[in-house]
Amino acid sequence: MVAGDSQLQPGVVVVGGKRARFVAEALELAEEYELDVIRCADVYAAVAEVAMGAGRCLMVIGALGELAREQGRLFALAETGGARCCCLLDETESAERQQVLLAVRGGACLVGQVEELRNAVDTWLAASRCRAKRDDDFLNEDCRATEAEISALLGQEKDE
Repeated sequence: MVAGDSQLQPGVVVVGGKRARFVAEALELAEEYELDVIRCADVYAAVAEVAMGAGRCLMVIGALGELAREQGRLFALAETGGARCCCLLDETESAERQQVLLAVRGGACLVGQVEELRNAVDTWLAASRCRAKRDDDFLNEDCRATEAEISALLGQEKDE
């Protein structure tokens, strides 16, 4: 990507303990998509990361109960800063109606199972102004530069 481009390298803020299954899945997806990863143990650390990353392409992933703490302030902060939240509705904990409403009003997506994270990340990347790095992005840029250099060396003008 070009420096100064509004399409910043996207990142995920993963909120939760190391042993949580969704944390492992989120980290695996982030690695696969070459997203920047910020790990946070709790919502308070996530609030700080989202505040510092205002305007950056971020998705906050965590359990609904954790992300909805403090009357859902993270959702409001994320929404005003351009970030997106993805909340996992934990089957073992009952979600309070107020937490769900806070998440929905704050523009968060809700997933019922860990397996749904991939779809949520795909949807976020497709709908947002940011996109993940891909190996072929670099290869295509390298090839175009090489093609232009070869054409210049051969004295040929590039056909457009």
